[in-house]
Amino acid sequence: MLLIESAMFLPSKLMKRAAWAALLLLCSSSHAHGQEKECVVQFSVYDPVGASLDFHITRVSPPSDAKENVLSKEPRVMTTRANLLLFSDRRFLGRTLDVLLEGPNGAQITTRTVLTACRLRRSLFFGKSDLGPDVNGIAVSGRLSGCQFAGDWWVRAVTMFGGHEGSADYAVDGYVESDGSFTLVLGPLGVRRLLVVGHGKEALKVTAVDVTQGKSSNVGVIDLKDSCPK
Repeated sequence: MLLIESAMFLPSKLMKRAAWAALLLLCSSSHAHGQEKECVVQFSVYDPVGASLDFHITRVSPPSDAKENVLSKEPRVMTTRANLLLFSDRRFLGRTLDVLLEGPNGAQITTRTVLTACRLRRSLFFGKSDLGPDVNGIAVSGRLSGCQFAGDWWVRAVTMFGGHEGSADYAVDGYVESDGSFTLVLGPLGVRRLLVVGHGKEALKVTAVDVTQGKSSNVGVIDLKDSCPK
């Protein structure tokens, strides 16, 4: 009990050093596991309409201290190749890391990532499509065709790529009218979305739509004649 109580009063800098020392202890014994297959985490960055952007990893840090960089410490247990983070020691799996990526013209993205698997992909977006007006939501409408639209039909919109955490965006479900028409009011983030059309527990079709803050969008007619539920 005394040890626990004493630890609560350690200065924050000392706590950061202790956290880094624990990570280095993990790193120092990694060579014994160096023969294992290399793990890869891919960080892919996209603009608001889904075009790939050239970002590369420049820093990997424990959440307790953003100034530390695992990539520059010895022994070297993590390396990078452009947007790929490479490591061999499986004991990193399950750990949380803050990753800094840099792109053209000094652009930067920092993302907190949990290493949940040895082969992992993390998608991110940079920038947003915005006409300027301050709005609470973006309206997207369209019409389904080719089926009888009775029963539990739905349309669900989600961001195509990750990295929207904290951006006031969220998944939205839309009601389907008997003539197949629908309207969804999305969050205010102007980035590419996926529209998933479904009935009951089945997803029947997926289509993509680019949305812009301050502007309504219409996806037109989504033909489901080959996907109608039986």
